[in-house]
Amino acid sequence: MQDERASVTKIQKRFYMRVGDLVVWKPDLPFQFSRDYGIVIEVIDGFLVGVLWLGSTEVYLEPIRYLEVIYEEGN
Repeated sequence: MQDERASVTKIQKRFYMRVGDLVVWKPDLPFQFSRDYGIVIEVIDGFLVGVLWLGSTEVYLEPIRYLEVIYEEGN
């Protein structure tokens, strides 16, 4: 039961982020980030996920509110 909760987190009404989702930084942020792609490796809680960014060997903790899902795992 806890593993299921740890792998999927509810972000907004009817929207979920899961391990394996392809993400980028949201384009409407007030600050500029690159448009690199990342894969969600771990769901920490309802606010943070671990993302492995393209060209990196490290997993970074990123706030979910700054990420946009490009491709959902399993689709």
